[in-house]
Amino acid sequence: MKFFPKKIIAAILALISSLSASAVINSAGGIKKVTRPVAETKTETPQPKKEEPKKVEPAKPQPKKEEPKKEEPKKTEVVKKEEPKKEEPPKVDEEYKRSVGTVAVSEETFKHDKKDVLEIIDELSVIMEERAYKKWVSYIDKESIKYWSTTKNLSKAQNRLPVKGLRIRSLEDYFKFVFIPARRGKNITEIRYESDSYIKAVEITEEDGELIYYYFNKINGEWKLHLPPIED
Repeated sequence: MKFFPKKIIAAILALISSLSASAVINSAGGIKKVTRPVAETKTETPQPKKEEPKKVEPAKPQPKKEEPKKEEPKKTEVVKKEEPKKEEPPKVDEEYKRSVGTVAVSEETFKHDKKDVLEIIDELSVIMEERAYKKWVSYIDKESIKYWSTTKNLSKAQNRLPVKGLRIRSLEDYFKFVFIPARRGKNITEIRYESDSYIKAVEITEEDGELIYYYFNKINGEWKLHLPPIED
């Protein structure tokens, strides 16, 4: 008969002891097997990984589609009938009224006469600068030539000269010493009717008003220079 080593026997006894240790004595003295609960092995169920929410980028604003403009119905313009303008009476030129006064001369005639007279005065200005006596005589009416060719009338003019000592013995002297000094450089702008055939040419100044420098007679439709006589 074979004997087992002591170590083996001790191991077997320990096993038996461990199996019987689960029995306990109850209050009735009976024996009840109590099975020790075996420690449960927790099996961890792998939890699914939480997915982080994806960042949603804001949608880019889409360009607004331009809606076609609604065409407004065109307004029908009402064409107003133009009322016929009332014809206003022509305005009477102020200079014309001053010039004719109470003499019956049309405005057209006035304009024509004024133009002719002012042109003659311009020509006389050149003659005075040139001291052209013979040309000057051709502008004078016959009545004036006759009056100023007499010694008596020339003496009257001589006595009225501002410069004493000058002798006036002829019409040419009258032209040089009376006519030219009194009229040279004057600005004649208007005329005045004494009648429809006799007018005065005047200069208008602020200080002295109207100053008369020329007289004209209309003879056979032509204006001639008139040299008025000296009153006694």
